[in-house]
Amino acid sequence: MMRLPQREVVWILAQEVEDDRRVRPEVRELRHLDRALWPSPEEESDSYAAARVFIEIEEEFFKHQAWVRSQYNKHGYVEADEDFLADGARVQAWCGQRLLRRRRRS
Repeated sequence: MMRLPQREVVWILAQEVEDDRRVRPEVRELRHLDRALWPSPEEESDSYAAARVFIEIEEEFFKHQAWVRSQYNKHGYVEADEDFLADGARVQAWCGQRLLRRRRRS
């Protein structure tokens, strides 16, 4: 087990749900609709499929945030296994590559 860098802990704890005014209309619509009323994957358009994935990723992140908060409040730090840290490094590298591609296109 290794400690998460304090900078990363602070960043995770500072994240909030994206304001409805700043998300795509499909995300906003699904957020306010009972899950039982969501279109089935067969019925939904690509934009609703993307909205569903966005919301699912957002929910998973906030579950993770709750875990980080509980560990930080309990111990004053957060420990994670090496696999978790390696996954985080891969995600950061992927995000960095996407950002570079966007800058090159601009």
